[in-house]
Amino acid sequence: MSLSVGEKEEMEAERQKSRERSREKRAELPVMEKKIPVPEEERVCTACGSTTLRPLGEGEISEQIEFVPAHTVRIRWIREKLVCGCGDCVITAPPPPQVREGGQYGPGFHAEVVVSKCMNVMPLYRQAQALKREGCPVA
Repeated sequence: MSLSVGEKEEMEAERQKSRERSREKRAELPVMEKKIPVPEEERVCTACGSTTLRPLGEGEISEQIEFVPAHTVRIRWIREKLVCGCGDCVITAPPPPQVREGGQYGPGFHAEVVVSKCMNVMPLYRQAQALKREGCPVA
């Protein structure tokens, strides 16, 4: 069975709409903010050696979808960013723990999926349905 060009475009448009709806729903999840400070031993300008650093803006922000027992939340990680008075050095706190680089789901979320699948014998499609009811649609 071969699909016509119009049918393929229609399917792709529907897929894009579905992805957009999922992004919108995830944006409605409660947000927990966690700040990551630059470690003390890294609070030294690499250009001039000064330890007089001041904050540079709000910091670098990244988000993960995380499973907190009994509900799902978005964690907003705010990594402290410092700049030296000499202007030649910017230091940023290390990133939060990741299962894979650039992943949007945190370690607890991954663990919950694996435990539900392997220990609770819950198929992935039923996990996806449960998360969708909770307001966190996933593919």
